[in-house]
Amino acid sequence: NARSWLPKVEEISHLAHSSRIDILCITETWLTAAIPDSLLLPSKDHVIIRRDRNSDTSVRGGGVAFLLHPSIQFTHRPDLSANTPAIEIECIELLKCDCPTFVFSCYRPPHQDHATFHQTLHQCLHLIQHPQSNIILLGDFNARLKDWHSDDPNTPAGRSLAQLLDDEGLTQTVLNQATYFSPAGRTSSLLDLAIVKHAFKIDNLSVLPPISDHSPVVFDILSYPVRNSRNHPDTSLVFDYTNVDWQAVNDYIWDKPLCSAVQDADGVDSAWAAWSSILETAITESIPQKHRQHHTHLSKPWFHSAHHHLRKRCNRLFRAAKRHCSLAAWALYRTARNTYVTQLRKSKN
Repeated sequence: NARSWLPKVEEISHLAHSSRIDILCITETWLTAAIPDSLLLPSKDHVIIRRDRNSDTSVRGGGVAFLLHPSIQFTHRPDLSANTPAIEIECIELLKCDCPTFVFSCYRPPHQDHATFHQTLHQCLHLIQHPQSNIILLGDFNARLKDWHSDDPNTPAGRSLAQLLDDEGLTQTVLNQATYFSPAGRTSSLLDLAIVKHAFKIDNLSVLPPISDHSPVVFDILSYPVRNSRNHPDTSLVFDYTNVDWQAVNDYIWDKPLCSAVQDADGVDSAWAAWSSILETAITESIPQKHRQHHTHLSKPWFHSAHHHLRKRCNRLFRAAKRHCSLAAWALYRTARNTYVTQLRKSKN
């Protein structure tokens, strides 16, 4: 739940790259037709599928979208989508999976009737004609249930959603992890859910530090092929200066007739070439080499080591704030996060 995508373009883009996210589901985009896709991406390496809130709705907010890595093969399924005051749904079908896989980005506004929401969602699910298909529902459902998060109450929306999941054979996989934190940090709830039909095809689920007042939920889809760049990163051959035999370098150069090589050269360029050849041979034969991996897709040119340290500090303070649940701890985290966001935007601009 981004709670306005446009002001958080840099953070969301870095989240997609640094966490190596292939499919990013975003709710509460707060986008309109006046905002083109080009403003949402610092680079053109991802694909956006979006469904903005109806223009005839006067209430600000809403909107759902997908941010997809270009290696992902998919089909947009507008026939399985919906855009009503009670529910906003966008759907894509993943290709190249071991079974038909449908991913839904969902948002239910907190004050909308949950019965209408569940009826619309039920209709979308029953349009899927593949009985063995995998269904993945992602988003902010604004439904609380004590069985999912022990600190949450059983709300009517939560009980109704749980009944729908039982009827459709679906499983809610985010358990006992808060994804929403109030502005003062006094309360937390589980609102952002990952609901699947085949729970055994979901692995490594975790909750990251928040981008808005909501935290991203990340996981692996086991039925989808992993991107090649992950298994075969770019490599280059570099010198391993930590294991240099400097005595061997000195001995090699000492044994070579440097003076005669330079004196016999025809001009400065020839003398330099003769000396460079001896030195390069000494280095090549005496200094071991190793392969170094390059993950160039993990960060943007404007993301430097200083930003990396600021982000790590934010993550550390966020974990401390969750653990202590004090106003002072949350204030420290928010101050650090504001510093990180400000520096990130300055670097990009």
